[in-house]
Amino acid sequence: MKNIVFVSTFLFCLIMLPITMLNGQEGYSSAAMSMSQAKSGQLILPKPGEVIEEEYFNYHIHQLPRPSAQAGAALDAQWIGIGPGRSLLQFGLSTLRLEELPGQQRVNVSLVVDKSGSMSYEDKLVKTKQAMLAFLDQLHPEDRLSIVTFDHLAEVVLHCQAVGDKVAARKAINNIQWGGSTNMPGGIQLGYQTLLGGAEMGRDNRMIILTDALTNTGVIDPEAIVKQTEGYRADVELSYSMIGVGIDFNYELTRLMTANGRDQVHFISNPDDIEKIFVQEVESLLYPIGRNPQLRISLPQGLRLQQLYGYQPNINGNTIEMRLRDFNAGLSQVVLLEVTGDPRLLSNVSATLNYRKPGQGPEVRLNTSLSEARGNNDLAKNLAIAKMAASLKAMAEHYHNGKPDAAEDALDVQIGLVKNEFPAPRDADIDRMLEILENYRKNVRSLAHR
Repeated sequence: MKNIVFVSTFLFCLIMLPITMLNGQEGYSSAAMSMSQAKSGQLILPKPGEVIEEEYFNYHIHQLPRPSAQAGAALDAQWIGIGPGRSLLQFGLSTLRLEELPGQQRVNVSLVVDKSGSMSYEDKLVKTKQAMLAFLDQLHPEDRLSIVTFDHLAEVVLHCQAVGDKVAARKAINNIQWGGSTNMPGGIQLGYQTLLGGAEMGRDNRMIILTDALTNTGVIDPEAIVKQTEGYRADVELSYSMIGVGIDFNYELTRLMTANGRDQVHFISNPDDIEKIFVQEVESLLYPIGRNPQLRISLPQGLRLQQLYGYQPNINGNTIEMRLRDFNAGLSQVVLLEVTGDPRLLSNVSATLNYRKPGQGPEVRLNTSLSEARGNNDLAKNLAIAKMAASLKAMAEHYHNGKPDAAEDALDVQIGLVKNEFPAPRDADIDRMLEILENYRKNVRSLAHR
């Protein structure tokens, strides 16, 4: 099997707002948090499926031990008491930063760019091209690059070639002009074929797609699109993620395409930030650390799981298993769970993370236990953000079910609890989430009567 990974099919959602995403970390999917910032500023209520809880408390950079250069990743365990017989457990994953990597493999990149008419609004295509030029500056002359554009038709504007002096690539980018309707599956298919032409052993291969995901030509059924893109995995190793450019992007399609957990999804709320965020995020994703990560947490008899925030775990008795997203350079990610029982039993809690290094790399196993844990003041902050994310999801569900009063109450209770526990001046990460909740609390009832 050729080692081809379509790096996080990048979805840059671009809308003119004063809120930016510049405080997010580089190595983790940030779409849910960034979308909430943008939508709360415009008083657009999220759908329940748009509130992905773990993306809120993993939006900021966590204080975790640094991994060794050999391992590339580290697994950590910490806990704090949060009430009589009640404890918060945090399992953290961190990876090497770009500047810590012992060597950087040459890459084969395919940029697939949406140039449909909707990309003309608010200069989204103009700013996307600026971001592409900035990204081009980050590539090494020996890296390979191809560029595909699509509207109702898909076209190769730069065939796969060594980046070299970058003159041909700059010309191809500058010549992109917006066109007609959106045939996203056609663009992905041609991008796939183009990327295959430059694949070779020992070179990491990536596809980056910039689109509004508002597909209206060719294959438009979400399930058919997912089936088509999944079909490419029969012969090669692929990763996809999808979000649109604009506040009305097709988020349901995005979640379907990223349900396999192999991709990162990012949202940019301000077109003026496209260049900065595109370079930051893609630079991280060009350097994968682990594939198919599986986390297993074992609780001893006498401890009972009360709540696990976010994710999609499989729980069998006192064993909790979950698949995490593939991880890249610059990641700090945590899993949070509340348990009840004698705190003395916490020393018997253990966790194992299994993953595969990129390409045909070996299997890696990381182990940790709470007997090795240290106290960390960030755990209280992470828990507060997780609870606020849970209340935001509850608000969206109540509103979706026609209960605006219950939606407002869900926010009101959590806002009061956070302000009581964290009086001003508060941590900036807590304030960011609190602002989202307060924007909705002020208006959720009136929005129901629009």
